[in-house]
Amino acid sequence: MSEIFNFNRYCKTVKSDLNNYGKKAISPLIILTAIMPFDLMLRSILGGNEVSIETRINVLGVLTFILLYIVPFIMYKNANHRKRGVDYIMLPASGLEKFLSMLFICSILTPIIFIGSYLIVDTIMALIPNRFYNGKFLFTPELITWDNIKVLLTIIMFQSTTLCGNMLFRKNKAGKTILT
Repeated sequence: MSEIFNFNRYCKTVKSDLNNYGKKAISPLIILTAIMPFDLMLRSILGGNEVSIETRINVLGVLTFILLYIVPFIMYKNANHRKRGVDYIMLPASGLEKFLSMLFICSILTPIIFIGSYLIVDTIMALIPNRFYNGKFLFTPELITWDNIKVLLTIIMFQSTTLCGNMLFRKNKAGKTILT
């Protein structure tokens, strides 16, 4: 059994992190997913214009960026705290396994869940008869372009710096990470 990395121990670490910290990430996911129906209600009240596919893709990118920036600070805010982080430090896993668990949850699992839920809500919004979406679905093969994939990878690369800032700073983590 390797002391540095063991796949079985890593899977148990991911499961433990999801059980202990996953509930904290649900509310930002719900809030950011609910922005689109709220925007549709505002447009219908204020008499706005049709929402183009490009605008919806840009909104998806911005919301994914915001979510991936705040999730590490919400989920793992006490991981390096002297008193409140003892349970995380005492977890029987190596530092590499803990970091890879954070990276998997924050950089891979969270965007997949958010983008999937956003596309489901967008599809529902396009199915509802309204003048803002006109039945145009966002989830089409044209969505998967090299430019969109590059934007998503750039967002995920930026998100890894937020993981670093989260583990580096003990107080005012988000502000210090932005400043650095």
